[in-house]
Amino acid sequence: MNAWMAGDVTISGILLTAAYLICGALCWHCARQSAVAPGAGIKAVERARFRYRFWLAAAVVLVLIGVERQLGVLTLLANHGRTLLFRGGLYYERRAIQLPLVLALAGLGLMGLVIAVIANRRRGWPILLALVGMAVLLSFTLVRAVSLHSVDGWLDQAWRMFTVANGIELAGILVTAGAAWGFVVQVRGERRVERLRMLSIEQRRRRLRDERRAREGGV
Repeated sequence: MNAWMAGDVTISGILLTAAYLICGALCWHCARQSAVAPGAGIKAVERARFRYRFWLAAAVVLVLIGVERQLGVLTLLANHGRTLLFRGGLYYERRAIQLPLVLALAGLGLMGLVIAVIANRRRGWPILLALVGMAVLLSFTLVRAVSLHSVDGWLDQAWRMFTVANGIELAGILVTAGAAWGFVVQVRGERRVERLRMLSIEQRRRRLRDERRAREGGV
């Protein structure tokens, strides 16, 4: 029960949780769309495997973040960490620990994003865009778990029923969802080209058969 009480049960929190789950379902759909036709080449199979694993991982991460928003596991862990600091007499010096930790997380997140983008620069723009969206969401989740008061004060600034934190999360979700939608469109285009190519091959075969029959008939 306490775990649920630690979650975000506000209207904006519930809507964002639903957005995480919907985006996760869209990524799962992308993973299912990654299959290739039987008889495809080695490169096509390897590309399909990477796409499947990437979008499946994205779907799992999004669902976990969405569920965590309501369970509040990271919040409970952060509270437990504060308790340990208080017992150790370091609670009032926690900013000396939190600020370097936030900077380290931000630096590692940016470094990881740059490395991932460079390593996958030829995978297509939907995957690169999804990497950006996922990096934003993961970095935000980890930074928020550290709970630096000066950062929290800025993130909790509200406009209507939404806060700055909600806006950052929504931006990351929309970027990832846009990337997933772009991937679906890309795959449909690739399949259309493949069908046209196969049709062209079949037409050439039919023409060769007709020419062979014409020669045989002439003989």
